[in-house]
Amino acid sequence: MAIPLGAYYWDNSDSYNIDLVNQCIIACAMIFIGFTMPLFDKAQKSNQMRIHIDQIKVSNIIVILFMLFLLLTFATADNIPIFSFFQGADAGRLSSERGELFKAREGWQSLLLYLFAFFAQALMPYAIAIQFIRKSSVRYFSLALFFLFTISFLQKFLFVNAFVPLLFAYSLSNHKSRKAFIVAALSIPIVLYIMTILSMGSTETSGVGSDFGIYFSSSYAPDGPISTIIWRIFAVPVFTATDTLHVFYERLSGVPLGGATSSFLAFLLGEERVNLERMVFEYQWGWNDTANANTVFFVDAFVNFGWVGLSVISFFIGQSLRWFRTTKDLALQSLWPLYCLGLFNATFIGMLLSNGFLFIYLVLLFTSPKPMPDRTISKSRNRTAVDTPLNSQRAF
Repeated sequence: MAIPLGAYYWDNSDSYNIDLVNQCIIACAMIFIGFTMPLFDKAQKSNQMRIHIDQIKVSNIIVILFMLFLLLTFATADNIPIFSFFQGADAGRLSSERGELFKAREGWQSLLLYLFAFFAQALMPYAIAIQFIRKSSVRYFSLALFFLFTISFLQKFLFVNAFVPLLFAYSLSNHKSRKAFIVAALSIPIVLYIMTILSMGSTETSGVGSDFGIYFSSSYAPDGPISTIIWRIFAVPVFTATDTLHVFYERLSGVPLGGATSSFLAFLLGEERVNLERMVFEYQWGWNDTANANTVFFVDAFVNFGWVGLSVISFFIGQSLRWFRTTKDLALQSLWPLYCLGLFNATFIGMLLSNGFLFIYLVLLFTSPKPMPDRTISKSRNRTAVDTPLNSQRAF
């Protein structure tokens, strides 16, 4: 909220920053209201009408399916970006190969894009969190497999999905050792720096100056890895959101699209899909057959459903965050940071359907993990697994 407001007053040329601030205020207010209302608290505390699942078996099934997905993906890929980097590819070629790995596929292979999002955003982070909390013997294998996959096509921030759930699972557990927490926490900025360097390829970038107005635009060129990271975290989400409003008002007449930006809703309504993300990318950088510009959820909600839709969706997001808070399942609780990060640069419908969080909702509301034995309890106490409360789960 403060960043677009500061950008507006520093470079008083883009009034869409003020629109962005107003939308952000309404979204935050409705999220807060939704979060404070105990609509499903009784259902969360009750074990009635819930399916009891063996989480270790579920996590193992997810990892096996993910391995099959990896084999199919790499067997049918023309190029793997990380291999191309070591062959001297420049940033343009690496960017093209990232898009071609999933987005440029046709026919049955186009399903790989949806499977990728499903596994990378929800299923594998959930499975890894389960395995570390329950001390599965294959937990480090699963983490290494997922991590290597996330860096294989040089998407700078995707590896965070492997580490963030572990950090929060640790913080929610009562484990005393801090080694794993420190290692995971320090790994994030180090790997992010390395991934940024790799994604730049064999060419160097140079900045165009330090003018604040240019900084909040696609015309700015960072002059190194650190400036690239800072720019992408603080500037890119802001000017992508305002550029989305530019395209909405100036190219689409400012009339709510009624869900037409979603492939699923457009299909249900019999409407032609409006590829707004592709249009915004064209507005920023020029046309690209595979690249999209992702914007924050409340801007997408506004351009599709207006102020009412923005308010309703934000309220529901607040309520769903309460589900993460009230569940006794630590693996599910550990996913809420990824949920929030996803909403920061994705549409709400996309988060539910493409990124797998509809599945997470169903797990939150209709399943309950079978209790596990506390391995730190001495056998002499003769305490059974059934007697062990879920809150005594110990991670790592």
